[in-house]
Amino acid sequence: MENNIFSENRIHFLREANALLQNNRFREALNLVTEQLQNYPADTDLLGIYSEALIGMGRLKELHTFLNSVEQIISGFNLIYERAGDACREKGFHREAAHCYEKFMSLRPDAEKSRDILEKMTFLEHADQASDGESFTDDQNIPEQEEFYTVTMAQLYIE
Repeated sequence: MENNIFSENRIHFLREANALLQNNRFREALNLVTEQLQNYPADTDLLGIYSEALIGMGRLKELHTFLNSVEQIISGFNLIYERAGDACREKGFHREAAHCYEKFMSLRPDAEKSRDILEKMTFLEHADQASDGESFTDDQNIPEQEEFYTVTMAQLYIE
């Protein structure tokens, strides 16, 4: 029940904010969203409206600063993928770990931690090869799971 009220209020709020933007009432939209961002600082709809209001007001320098802060929010959330990947790797769920690490890399390929992630993915590739107890001499004999990691690593090195 409480969740439905929140959803209805959210929809109403977003409609109101978007109407303000469409009517070029950027300052009012900015003020409205600023208040909500204090309670929900990572809400993508609010962040989008905030940036659109800044653009509408021609405050591009402030927009640049704002987008840098959004990048920091994304970096923080991106670490969730690394932690999940680490936990999966520790439990032996290498495919899931690789998926988490890929997500990390896709969100922040330029991050300093990318090198650490590449090392973890290399470890996964070697761990899977060691657990199979087989060595392969040509690409046609690589099992599907190992091929997955090989393609992933190749893509990451290219980037």
